[in-house]
Amino acid sequence: MNQFCLITGATGGLGKVLARSFWDAGYSLFLHGRKKNTMEDIINSLPQNSHQQLIPIIADLANPQAAQTIWQQVEKYRNRLEILINNAAIHGPIGKFEASASDEWEEAIRVNLLTPVALHI
Repeated sequence: MNQFCLITGATGGLGKVLARSFWDAGYSLFLHGRKKNTMEDIINSLPQNSHQQLIPIIADLANPQAAQTIWQQVEKYRNRLEILINNAAIHGPIGKFEASASDEWEEAIRVNLLTPVALHI
């Protein structure tokens, strides 16, 4: 197959299941997450396979440059990128709007909307 799948939020519960499913299906993977140690656990849990590649990408999607960081890693294999799964998300503020901090809203909008749109383009 030798096609790639990019999964954001790969270090969370659903992300781990998606990573394993696509790995077992024969895809090479770009796995995105915020935490290096959690990423290492996922990488170590996948069986070794000489026909597949696994490329971790550590980036915080709340950072405005995150999409660019991800695409810089993917660029070399972009013609083989078949699937993009925007799985990363955060809750953001809960409660009355006037009691919420604006930076929490901005972070949630960036992670849940702006970065996925930037990755899709």
